[in-house]
Amino acid sequence: MAEPKVKKISTGYIPRDWQAYAHLQAKRHNVLVFHRRGGKTVFTVNHLINKAIKFDKLCPLTGRPLMNPQFAYVATTRSQVENIAWQYFKDYLKDIPGVKFNESKLRVTFPHPRGKCTIYLFGAENFDAMRGLYLDGYALDEYADMHPDVRDKVLLPTLSDREGWEIIIGTPKGENAFKEIYDFALDNPEDWYTTLVSALDSGIINEKELKMLKATMSDEAFRQEYLCDFNAAPSGKYYQRYIDDLRRNGQITNVPYDPAIPVVTYWDLGFNDSTSIWFVQECGREIHVIEYLEEHGKGLEYYVEEVNKRPYRYSAHKLPHDAEHHELSTGRTRTEFLRECGLDDIEILPKSKNVAEDIHAVRQILPKCWFDREKCSDGIKALAAYERKWDAKLKVYAEKPLHNWASHGSDAFRYFAVDYQPGFGSGRMGRVRDLPRQVESNYNILDW
Repeated sequence: MAEPKVKKISTGYIPRDWQAYAHLQAKRHNVLVFHRRGGKTVFTVNHLINKAIKFDKLCPLTGRPLMNPQFAYVATTRSQVENIAWQYFKDYLKDIPGVKFNESKLRVTFPHPRGKCTIYLFGAENFDAMRGLYLDGYALDEYADMHPDVRDKVLLPTLSDREGWEIIIGTPKGENAFKEIYDFALDNPEDWYTTLVSALDSGIINEKELKMLKATMSDEAFRQEYLCDFNAAPSGKYYQRYIDDLRRNGQITNVPYDPAIPVVTYWDLGFNDSTSIWFVQECGREIHVIEYLEEHGKGLEYYVEEVNKRPYRYSAHKLPHDAEHHELSTGRTRTEFLRECGLDDIEILPKSKNVAEDIHAVRQILPKCWFDREKCSDGIKALAAYERKWDAKLKVYAEKPLHNWASHGSDAFRYFAVDYQPGFGSGRMGRVRDLPRQVESNYNILDW
């Protein structure tokens, strides 16, 4: 009896040479570095589609077929994923029988031999929305622009029980989480596939165009965008050069807490996103930045508990001016709420008059700082990633900072830089509740 004919459906995707090679070489973990206009988004969309259609995995524990596969494509923001990748998914999947495109939720579903296949498209700015999912694979597009927690604390755990795969792609933007994971992948070739494709390697952009680009762009921008040079300092970064200098000078190292010196904290209070706190000591002429705390989606009581359970002796907790604004839902200020939660010694900083001058203050104070490598890791990444907003119409960087995941830690540090003056932490020598209630002495001031 003749076997029934299987109808073949073409998505219309024809890979370039480097794309075809990368499809074949891909492993469970993958880091791919591409030059601008190199075709990385088209590659990644089609790699995910191919994996979704051909999904046939068995459960690692039971050996039974895994059902209802799920995948995710994540770009820096929802608007970016909608403008850049969503149309590709619709174009390449339009002929799949039973496919449905949910425009409002940016979600694709289609019938699958293993049940129903779902492909989610997310913006990384709201990464808490991805918690709780299971995924059989995901792609991170322009990981250098994302908060490191997107992968480390949210997406990577979604793969564990089904042993799913990941692709991390982007163009270099200096020393950041993307560079770190690229270096890690290079050191672990048995588990990771890595490739770096510059414009000189791909042949996609002709020589005449490359010469024009090189002649009209800054050297650092050309090396970053088209030569995939991680060492090209991005011109839009405010502090990356200073962070690089600190690393070279050994000022990002082990910085222990000194119990003899009070700690001052500087806060940036997020409304619907992250809250960030720097823990700072002044040790002689050096500024010791001993810890950085940032979380997403937590209430203020969480941060009070975290601050108070540390062994530090505080002299002040410094909050931005908007902490004094009354909230309509409660009628109280956040300062009042923090005090009710048990945070003492709160001081409110004045509103910034000029952000550009504040950024200059940060640049002036960074060379005096020593950062704890481990406890300040996320904060250092935020400072290095803080950048000016790009004006796509004028093709120039604006003076206004870009508001993204790096803003919270950078704003909190900016408050510190503007407030700093020698002796800033010595006004009060610890919490009132930490001081003895009476002086233990036999000396009588009247006995003379």
